[in-house]
Order: sequence, then structure tokens, then C-alpha cells
Amino acid sequence: MYCGSQGPVFDRAQIATALGLPEEKVRVAHMPVGGAFGGKEDVSAQVLAGVAAYLLQKPVKVRFTRYESLHAHHKRHAEFLHYKTGVTRDGRLVAFEATLVGDTGAYASTGDAVLFRSAEFAGGPYEIPHVKVDAFAVHTNNITCGAFRGFGSPQPAFAAELQMDKAARRLGMDPLEFRLKNALALAEPPSPGI
Repeated sequence: MYCGSQGPVFDRAQIATALGLPEEKVRVAHMPVGGAFGGKEDVSAQVLAGVAAYLLQKPVKVRFTRYESLHAHHKRHAEFLHYKTGVTRDGRLVAFEATLVGDTGAYASTGDAVLFRSAEFAGGPYEIPHVKVDAFAVHTNNITCGAFRGFGSPQPAFAAELQMDKAARRLGMDPLEFRLKNALALAEPPSPGI
């Protein structure tokens, strides 16, 4: 199997399982073509090509049209995010609670890792002393979702920034001033020679 992949060892295991063969009977050669940004994390055409080549006993090439790719390949996790934020009257963030529910589709794929990352980034780049985040990847009848650009961080980043806008508006503060007041402190850069 010649393919672009982020995990040829995992691809091999899945192709072997689909064919009912021991893994040592399947060889996956990684082709360094193009970037991935998560798009090559899951198998898609590899299993189809493997089954077709095995049944036909001939070389097979699988190439999706754009339409087929949009329907068959994994997508970004749609997430329902519920945020609750505690802020002092002078604009200091003091508490944050969030529940994140990610639609991982019919199969788990990277759902657990994506939702873990969503939980990590739920509060945004802000100093918040008290935080509680619950994140769930749930199965649905939608297409399988997987790794995608940002790997679980764009969804909560967008929600966190909306939350900061709402908080600033409620306090009558400038949104930028509010963000700067609550931004995580940057670590000191290492001194020269270290």
C-alpha cells in the first residue's frame, strides 16, 4: 500500500483487519506527498484499495473526486459548548465552568483526543483561578469526525472569545482592555548563553 499517512503503522493494522490477514502480510509505504493538518490521521481510501487489490489480485488506485472526499472523509467535530464565567466588577476573571459535547460521528476515531484538547483550550489564553470543564465525545449517525486543523482548539477558542466579548460588554469595559487584564502572563525568555 502506497499512501500519504500520519500513521502508517495504524493504517497497516486496520488494512490487515479488513482483509483478515496477519499484519506481517501487509506493507504500507509512506509517500511524502502534501501536508496533512489531521487529514491523514484516519484511514479512508487505504482500506478500499487494499480490499480491491486483494480481491482482484492486481494493483489498484483509489482516487476520490472532491464530492466523494467531502462525503467519505472525516470532518471536524461539531461541538455544543455551554460556558459559565465568573467575573469581578473590576473585570477580573475568577471562575469558569464549561460543558463541551463533541459529535464524533459513528466511530470514535480521534474523538477522545480532540475533546481532551478542546477541554485544555476551553478557557482561552486567560488567567482563571477556578476552572471546571467536562468534555464528552458522543456517537451519532453522522460521518466519523477526526483530527483536523487545530485538533479540537478552534471550537472552544471561538466560544471563549465570544464569552470574553459578552463579559466585557456587561461590565462596560473595552474588550481589548478586558482581555489584556486577564491574559496569561508570558514566561520570561531565557537569558543569553543558557
